[in-house]
Amino acid sequence: MNWSHTAAHLYRAVLEGVALEYRLYRDVLRELNPDLKMRELRITGGGEKSAVWNQIKADALGMTVVQINRPEGAPLGAALLAGCGVGLFRSLGSAAGEWIQTGHVVRPDRKQAAHYEARLVRYRRLLEMLQEWSEPET
Repeated sequence: MNWSHTAAHLYRAVLEGVALEYRLYRDVLRELNPDLKMRELRITGGGEKSAVWNQIKADALGMTVVQINRPEGAPLGAALLAGCGVGLFRSLGSAAGEWIQTGHVVRPDRKQAAHYEARLVRYRRLLEMLQEWSEPET
């Protein structure tokens, strides 16, 4: 950082850090379940209204981000899961197909995705160093 950085730079840095964490979580999910196919990230809630935030997520994850075009957000997802759990719906996919309407689609920018891929390597290294630093001395 230097004196030319503004609050906007710091805000973007926070968003990028969160997006890199999303990427780490996605990678763990793929390691734990190799058959899991994630083609897109569907988003809802207040944060989904930010075009910048959605583009950062798409670029950092290297995947399409799709807004859900319903005001109920996460509670609707919970209701669909509960409905599947009690046998109200044949499958989660069919229930989502009936109840979910998608909105704006954000595709990753290849150049920015490559940038975040390189940042991810450094971010993982930073996390490892922080882990070593935080371990108690013996």
